[in-house]
Parts: sequence; structure tokens; C-alpha cells
Amino acid sequence: MLLYLLKLTLMMALLLAVYHLFLSRERLLRFSRCYLMGALILSLVVPLIHFEIQPSSLPAISSNRIVERMMLSTDVLPLNSAVAEDSRGIKVDFGLIALALYLLGAAVMLGRLVANVEAMLRLIRTSLHLKNERATIVLVDDLISPFSFYRYIFVHKIDYQEGNVASEIISHEMTHVCQRHSLDVLLLELLQVALWFNPLIYLYKKQVKLTHEYLADEHVITHHQDVHKYQHLLLDTIFRKNTPSLVSNIGFSLTKKRLIMMTRKTSLHKKVLLGFICISIATLLTTSMCVVSAQAKEGAVDPQTQNRGRVASGKPQPYLIKIIRNDAANGASVVAKVTKDNGKTWCNLTDLSKEELEGLEKEWMKRFELKVPTNAQMKEWSNTSTFGLWIDGKHYADNGILSKHQNTDFKSYTLSRLAKNAKHGVNKGKSFQLDLMTNSAYEEKMKNLKDKFQRLKDGDQSVLNELLF
Repeated sequence: MLLYLLKLTLMMALLLAVYHLFLSRERLLRFSRCYLMGALILSLVVPLIHFEIQPSSLPAISSNRIVERMMLSTDVLPLNSAVAEDSRGIKVDFGLIALALYLLGAAVMLGRLVANVEAMLRLIRTSLHLKNERATIVLVDDLISPFSFYRYIFVHKIDYQEGNVASEIISHEMTHVCQRHSLDVLLLELLQVALWFNPLIYLYKKQVKLTHEYLADEHVITHHQDVHKYQHLLLDTIFRKNTPSLVSNIGFSLTKKRLIMMTRKTSLHKKVLLGFICISIATLLTTSMCVVSAQAKEGAVDPQTQNRGRVASGKPQPYLIKIIRNDAANGASVVAKVTKDNGKTWCNLTDLSKEELEGLEKEWMKRFELKVPTNAQMKEWSNTSTFGLWIDGKHYADNGILSKHQNTDFKSYTLSRLAKNAKHGVNKGKSFQLDLMTNSAYEEKMKNLKDKFQRLKDGDQSVLNELLF
């Protein structure tokens, strides 16, 4: 989930930056509206899409890889950092606290949205209606600035009856109704409930509403042909603020930008060029966010082990990766060596020097580094529904057995995501696999490994298969 939110935020930020760079000051109003709403939809959907292509057709670095590197630590011990233990031994689950705060914020925002909709419906129920073929005019007793929502245009009853509401104002609100701007606003409000913690959703909401006003202004100017008169009408009505925050209304964001946009011109050629640039950049961002590099099957080098374990000697020595396989054809044991310039060579195990064998042993022993769990980890791992438990290679269905142990009873552990083919039986529904090694088992394991490597260095190739993987 955290990876999804990071990709969502990155996508929203980049697409909004493109909008501000190329569209915010130009009269591509319909395109701008479609771009902003499309950018939100893309940002929500793109992090869920992944497809593979061969590395030869990829750029050097993709946005997807950058985000994944930020999240690299989530595959190893993903829950340990979310749980802490204070000096009195009380367990603090920060993940649960974060979830509670998120749900509280979402509930507040949802309550706000419901209250605004209820206020709109109350006005509709308690006010006089005048219907026409495109909209319903709602005559409100309160002194308000005209605004619209869905198929309703709300105006002050006395002003309308006395003819004080200019036709340009009604035309402006009728544009909101005919172009269904309320649908955009409702979608933004729902997204704001879900993403209330993300400041970018508020910036999108502001830009979309401002674009709605640009579109309505454009329609009025086109049909009434008097920019200055219309600007004075806006100034006359802008100070009536009693309108629900849910709607697009005539008093929204009356700023210098909006007044300037009424007289700004953008040539057709420039519109086409800017539209092409924005679509191209959005396509490139979408592709780079979705793409995952497929590792070449032939001669692929493990990225987590590449360039580890340099063998110390008087001359630069190659990095030893690991024993790759036995060559059944000629009975030779084969290893891969990677040099400092990332060149890879293959050689028989018998061709390795003593120093290289010692380097290989050192690299191999890193798999069993001393790692004593903490008390907080032991408490967290007692959750049977989340963790599949193995102790010294034996599987336990009930993690409650950990309560019989101290953290110092173990010298090594490995926590990884449970493989799909292991999620059955008692492991059904679990997410992680925990392998613990007791003190005695750890000491015995290390002793056996050292003995086997000593036999290998003495020329006994029969232990090789015991060391492979």
C-alpha cells in the first residue's frame, strides 16, 4: 500500500507540474479540464499496472525503479519498524495508530461532504422552483451570490423577481449545468475523502474549479460580446459569500488570473503544439511508471550479490559471487567470478586459488550472520494469523510456542514474504515466513559449514552438492 501511495503521489505531482508549465496560462480550456481529470484517473490506475519488456528496449532508469528502490526495505522485515516497545515493555503499534488517524480524517471529510449535499437538498426542498428545458432555477430567500449544482441554478429570490440578476450571470451558471461541471466536483470531493492527507488533491481541486470558471466566462463572452460589462457584473456579485463550498459558483477565485484569462488569446497552432507536448509527456510518464525490466535469463547476475566479497591480496582479485552449478557433462564444479568492471567469467572450482576459496567461504557465511531478535519482534511474531513459523527447520502451526522462549534463545532469523505455493493448510491467509535458529542449531550449522569448506579447500569435491543453494 505504501508503494502504491508513493507512486500515486509521484504521478500526481509530475502531471500537475506539466499542467502548470504548459497549460495554466493558455486558453486551452476544454483540453485543460480533460487533462486535469485524466491526470487524476491516470494517477489512481497507473500504479496498479505492470508489464515487462526486455532490458535492451528500456531507458537506463525508469520512474518505477526509482520508487521501488525507495521501498526496497519493505520486502525484508516489513512490520518490525511499525512496532516499538517503550521502557515499561508496552507494545506500541504505529501502523494501527496511523490507520486510526487515516480513518478519522476520512470520516471527518465524508461528514463534511454529506453535510454540504444535505444543505443543497434542503435549499431545493424549501425554495420556489422555476423550470426550463435545460435547468431548474431555485429562488432562495437568503441573500446569496448565484451558483449552480447539477441541474439547479440558485439565485436570490427578490433579486430575480425584480430583474436584478443579469442575463450574463444566468448564462454563466447555465454553462456549468450544461457542461456537467458538478460531476467533476463530486469526483474530486470523493477523492478528497480518500486522499485527505495528500495536499496534491487540494491543488487539483482548485485548478479544476478555476478551469470551470474559465469555461463559463468564455461562453458568456462569446455570446454577449461585452467583456468589460461582464467583468463589472462579476465585481458587483463577488462579495456575496453565502454559498456552499461544494459548488462551482460565480464568486469562486475571482483573482487577477481569471480576469486576465478573459482577454487572453492562444493561436490554433500553439494549442495543437501544447496539446501534443502534454499528451506525449503524460504517455512517457505512464509508460515509465508501469514498466518493469525483465531480467535476461541467460547469464543473469544476482543484483543483491553482485560485487560483494572482494578477496584481499596484493593484487586486485575478482569478486566471487557464488557456486552456480555442477557441470554434469564433465563433472567439473563451476563458479562465476565478477571483476571490478562488472565483467563476468566462468571457471572450474578446482581452478580457484586458496585465497579465492576463502573469499567464497566468507561470502557464503554471510547468509548466516548472527542476528538476535528483540523482545518487540518476539511479541510481534506471536501473531499466528500473520506469520508462518519455522524453528530449526520444523514448522509450528501455533506461534504461541514463542512465549516459552526468550529472545536470547535464538541467534539467527530470516523473515520473508510467504511464497504463494506455501499459502495453504495452516498457512492459509498468512503473509510472512519466519525462520528462527536456536543457539545450539546455529552453532552446529556454523561448525558444519566450516568443516565442509575446509574439506573443499583440501580438495574434497564431494561436499559441493551440500553447499549448492
